[in-house]
Order: sequence, then C-alpha cells, then structure tokens
Amino acid sequence: MKRVRITRRNFLKGAAACAACAAFLPAALRRARAAAVPAGGERALVLLELCGGNDGLNTVVPYAEDAYHRARGALAIPACAVLALDDRTGLHPELQRLKRLYERGLVAIVEGVGFPGHERSHVLSAAAWHAARPAGGAPTGWIGRFLDGLEQDGRGPQAVAMQGSRVPLVLAGKTPRAANLGLDPGARPAECLARAAALLAGSPELRAVHASMAGFDTHSHQARRHALLLHELDAALGVFFAALEARGLLERVLLLVTSEFGRSLPVNASGGTEHGAANPVLVLGAAVAGGLYGARPHLAAAAEDGALSVTTDFRRVYATLLERWLSAPAAPILDDGGGSFPLLGFLP
Repeated sequence: MKRVRITRRNFLKGAAACAACAAFLPAALRRARAAAVPAGGERALVLLELCGGNDGLNTVVPYAEDAYHRARGALAIPACAVLALDDRTGLHPELQRLKRLYERGLVAIVEGVGFPGHERSHVLSAAAWHAARPAGGAPTGWIGRFLDGLEQDGRGPQAVAMQGSRVPLVLAGKTPRAANLGLDPGARPAECLARAAALLAGSPELRAVHASMAGFDTHSHQARRHALLLHELDAALGVFFAALEARGLLERVLLLVTSEFGRSLPVNASGGTEHGAANPVLVLGAAVAGGLYGARPHLAAAAEDGALSVTTDFRRVYATLLERWLSAPAAPILDDGGGSFPLLGFLP
C-alpha cells in the first residue's frame, strides 16, 4: 500500500476536484439543493466503516496494561511510542492528526463496543451493525428506519452512499431515501471523505452519508499493514475536518467510525490477529464532549479464542446519536424486543 503524503498543494488540488464533483451528482440531488432547509442545513451523520475488522487494541492502546504487552509481544505498541491520551490509554503513533483533534475536544472514544452473541463472520457481523439487530435478518438499517420517520416532501435523497452501485443496508428503509454517488468500492477515504464534505456543503438537506475503507482483516504481517492503514485513515480524517472547517460545516456534521468487530488479544503464528468481538468506536465533531467513554474490556477475561468481551452495546451509541444529534426517538428505531439502551455522555 502506497503511503500518501498530504501537503497543502495536494489538499488544494483535491479540494478543487471535489468542488467539481457536483457534475456527477444524481439529478435529484442537484434539484434538492434549491429546497428550503433550516439555516446552515440539517444536522448530518457521516458513517465511516473500517471493513475487515480493525484491530482496536492497537488503535486505542491500553499501553499501561501488562496483559496487553504479554499477549501482543512484538506486535504491541511500545509505551514510549504511543500517543498518550492519559496515563493508561493512547493512540497508535500513526494517528497524529486524530490526536490533535482529540486535544481540541473533537473526539469521543467509546470503548468495548459490540453486541450480545457477537458473530466472528464479516458478513453477519457487518449486517448486525448496519441493521442494529444482533440476531440479523433485518431488511432495513438503523439509519434507513430513521429516514423512514422523516417527512417525505419530494426534496430528493436524504442520504448518500459514496461507493458501489447498491445502497448499503444501513441506509435502506421501507421507502427509498438514499442514492449512490457510484465511486469504486475500493476508492480510498481521503477522496471519499473530501467528496462527502463537498456533497454536504452543496446539499443542506442531506442527513446521512456512508463511506468505507477496506483492508483491515490483518491475519498476517499486521504491524506494517495496520500502520499503513491507520496512516491513511489519519490523513483522511485530517482532510475531512479541514474541508468541514473551510466550508463552515463543523457544527453541522458528526463522523462515526466503526468496524464490524475487533481482533483477538493474542498474536497468531503469522504475526497477525484473528477475528474478535468488542472494539472502540470513534465519534468526531464539534458537538461531542471529547474524551473516553464506556468500559474497556478486561484483558485477562478474554474468551478462549482471544476475543474481548463486549462492555457497551452498540445500540447505546446509536441511541445517543439518534436522540441527541438527529433529534429522533431511539426506541422505535432500535427496539427489537431487547429492551432500552441508556444514552452515553459523549453528546451533551
């Protein structure tokens, strides 16, 4: 994977290219720009999915825990290299821009996130995250159900999938409310997120945007591969937030970063890690109360296959975003007979 150097010149070139992306928008989206919306545009949620199962332990690093260093060995991030957030927790050294955003109070990290009976299958786990249904089998996604509850006033799509030709499950509702921009599924997040910022600036009625970044299934040679992936993610976050600030969108947009599962605590014989369960989730934006939330899984109590136990149901994250950001009642969107989901404190 080629390391991309983000310079001011490259960023300006990319911004110019993104300004031209309106020419590729569906006609319905272009017509929607003329519709009446609240001043500054509707509150929007951008969903970035790290596909393959991001290694949360080497992303948000419990660098003060002996159990982490014993289990990870050479794959562990040394305490001297970690970007410390406090005296126990830090970020991977490739996440320099994310660390600066954290220091500005723009990043909330929720630890131990997952769902009961966590699947180790990519397809089944991703479907559960998209639908907010741990048992699977749902025909609609949690954002799709949120969109179903909005007034349908003919203004055009209220959500956009950046990549692929099909609307992902997370945006699918009973009625079509989402469109596809049609970028290649392998298009990288710096491009996708920069175009997402341009879309949001030009389409103030948009409520949700979905993008993905592939490559996180690190079963072998993880140290170098994961470092390159996190470097790319970090650059994309930097580009995205620079674009939001330049376009005056920082108060309007939240970014949610998830992955279908975490990875195992121990290292395998190939210098990688296996499919896991609980994982940290990132919520970024001016509206968040930055900091660490949730409870980190107890490393010594990892499952027999090395997966970390879930301490925060993912529907608590979704409920907080629905109630406190999207101003929608969470219960009818999330409840599948599993009870209520107390809100977290990352949004005031």
